[in-house]
Amino acid sequence: MFTFKPSFILLTIVFFYLLFLIREDVAKYFLLKSEQERFIANIAAEESLNKQLKLEAKLLDSSGYIEGLAREKLGLIKSDETPYKVVRQ
Repeated sequence: MFTFKPSFILLTIVFFYLLFLIREDVAKYFLLKSEQERFIANIAAEESLNKQLKLEAKLLDSSGYIEGLAREKLGLIKSDETPYKVVRQ
């Protein structure tokens, strides 16, 4: 019959305890890694939006762009112009 020495049993217990601790750390590592990737993607999207908004803010400084927006969105015309409406058939 095979008998286990106390040192072998202790070593086995320590091994499984360390394995359990490592498993928990590895699971936490992968969770944090996926969270980091999500944050990096969010930062890239926000930087792109920031760049777009800065460009739009720069365009809003020009009077020609503001006039174009007023004509297009609000239908405004200059005082010496005649308004007309296009009817599609």
